[in-house]
Amino acid sequence: LGRKGAFVLYHAVAFVMTLVLFKFLMVPGTSPLLLALALPVFGFFTLGMHAGYAVYFPELYPTRLRGTGAGFCFNMGRLATAAAFFGFGAITISDEQKALSLAPLYLLGIVVVYFARETRGQELPE
Repeated sequence: LGRKGAFVLYHAVAFVMTLVLFKFLMVPGTSPLLLALALPVFGFFTLGMHAGYAVYFPELYPTRLRGTGAGFCFNMGRLATAAAFFGFGAITISDEQKALSLAPLYLLGIVVVYFARETRGQELPE
């Protein structure tokens, strides 16, 4: 599967689960059991992809820059998320519409992964 394949899988399932959860399951009358089954899957794929970053980012940099490079990648993502949080918080649309408008970012993630370097089975750069 490799790093890239795992990231594509996580992004694709996260996209589908976001649509399913916020379009079909977060409506009045939805079975609590159905939500209890769907939410862990949603959480696993939307948040689980971040575990792969801890392995992938350091593999991109030579030893002398490994900590700095990985830290930069992690924190730029956090900075972008904080900016988006405040931007989307100000929009006067429903929570469902906010979630659905963010779902395509998972598709953008798949496109970005296409251009990323595969590091599976490669020596770490010195």
